[in-house]
Amino acid sequence: MEDAGIPRPTVRRRRTVRAVVWDDPTPGFPAHDDYVRRFWTAVIGPGAVADLLRLMAAAGTDRELKRPVSLPELARAGLARGSGDTISVRAVVPLVPPDRVRQFPTSVRQAHARATR
Repeated sequence: MEDAGIPRPTVRRRRTVRAVVWDDPTPGFPAHDDYVRRFWTAVIGPGAVADLLRLMAAAGTDRELKRPVSLPELARAGLARGSGDTISVRAVVPLVPPDRVRQFPTSVRQAHARATR
């Protein structure tokens, strides 16, 4: 029987990072926009979108936070990039790439077309 007060040996502490705004002229939507929550969640998942929102909030308040678990997914999607103890996060979230939109179910593709008119 394990002692509830002692963490497993595989547990690692996540280091803290500082988030800064990555200024990019690419058009898009603010991170808290419904577009991001609806369509980017379909691409990268709800955990990654939640991490993106936490990074944006931290960048706005200049506070540190634990390194996001979904950082590799955010980086692959081009929404964040990390170097050492600093994570740069886009000020504006771009449109979902067309190749990813084509993978949406028909109803979501149609909603995306209406949202981006």
